[in-house]
Amino acid sequence: MIPEEVLSIYKKIEDAGFQVFFVGGSVRNLLLKRDVVDWDLTTNAIPDQILKIFPNGLTVFPLLWQKKILIKLRHWTLLIKLIL
Repeated sequence: MIPEEVLSIYKKIEDAGFQVFFVGGSVRNLLLKRDVVDWDLTTNAIPDQILKIFPNGLTVFPLLWQKKILIKLRHWTLLIKLIL
């Protein structure tokens, strides 16, 4: 149900010792068995810590590009959207 690319980001954040949770419309759509168009995660990691977890990203604050995944850092929330 959850794409491997999204799970790998979740796992990287968790393996770095931070809490991470799926939130928002992605959770709602999963529960309602609807298509999920973007995946929202929240974490207790601050933006500088996220940038350390994803060091190969091209940083244009508040955006960080990692492969085909856009990570927006805003209000201590990490929003992940797959770019197709």
